[in-house]
Amino acid sequence: MKTEFASPERLNKSDLAVQTEAIKRDSVLGQMLDAMPNIILVLNRQRQVVFANQVLLDHFNITSIDEFVGLRPGEILNCIHSAENEAGCGTTEFCRECGAANAILNSQKNGADIQECRIIQNESLEALDLRINATRFKVSEEEFTIFAVTDISNEKRREVLEQLFFHDVLNTANGMIGYTELLRIVDQDQVPGVADQLMTMHDRLVGEIKMQRLLISAENGELEPAFTSQNAVAFMHKIVALYQSHDVAKGKHVRFEPGDNDFVFETDGTILGRVIGNMVKNALEACQVGDTVVCRYSSENGKIKFSVQNPAIMPREVQLQVFQRSFSTKGKGRGLGTYSMKMLSERYLHGNVWFTSNPESGTTFYAEFPLSNPSAKS
Repeated sequence: MKTEFASPERLNKSDLAVQTEAIKRDSVLGQMLDAMPNIILVLNRQRQVVFANQVLLDHFNITSIDEFVGLRPGEILNCIHSAENEAGCGTTEFCRECGAANAILNSQKNGADIQECRIIQNESLEALDLRINATRFKVSEEEFTIFAVTDISNEKRREVLEQLFFHDVLNTANGMIGYTELLRIVDQDQVPGVADQLMTMHDRLVGEIKMQRLLISAENGELEPAFTSQNAVAFMHKIVALYQSHDVAKGKHVRFEPGDNDFVFETDGTILGRVIGNMVKNALEACQVGDTVVCRYSSENGKIKFSVQNPAIMPREVQLQVFQRSFSTKGKGRGLGTYSMKMLSERYLHGNVWFTSNPESGTTFYAEFPLSNPSAKS
């Protein structure tokens, strides 16, 4: 079996059974693992589960570990990449950037390791932010790894909200105060221009707060899309106009290239606006001064496809993590832009989001949706 990262080798059922029995015979170890508040797996050298504590059994509402013996962590956690290769978890190119896989391998080599791990789950597209503690130990002279899982999703969400309210919102609010002070001192003929800038910053502030509320509702499964008719050209003009005046566009250009024909499609305009808006914003953030971001749309086979292109090239290690919830190239408390694009599109708008990145054409993000609301069809 092929692998693009870790060894694909697995033990057979009889060898796994021997290892499981060896762990079970150590009653003190079992009691210690059951006393831990987190999910704990015991892995063999092939990264297969041979034992788990009671917390895992309770989490999955099962009475025996037997159905999980032989699986790897990503297969138990339903990682979207765990079944891409025949050899399973740990063997895809994406696994090279996986904190869980690297923690296991590093612990086997060095004794212990701690890594953060971001997983998007199959079907539900639920995002997990985990902290993995991996520690090597021996039972009957055979090496195993204690794989301890801590859910840090709330911690990551708090970081994002702190970034939003203590940095982004505060900066925008301070800018609004500055323009308010200007209104007191500028000549009368300059008042309309200052007022327009003040309104733009107000809209941006409200938009940031609404985006966070939208994302929280979406992740909690509480978002109810309201599909209405949208004009393709008018929709794109509105998005482009918004970001042409955005701070991230200073010294850069946003160009809209309309398709051959204008048409009406059905979507939730607010949600789609956030998706395409994030595509444009991310493209501008990736650009250098003087660069141009190009926005397009097209229609084919009953679908509308949006694209946002910028000349920058994403490093391969970034490409492998770009849709993970807390991954960001912009520092702590960032990283929801690309994740929210994919999650909102695929979970609520019946769409699909992907990208290409190469030296010939730079980086292009695509978002494709049905022209009409599939949920409305009986």
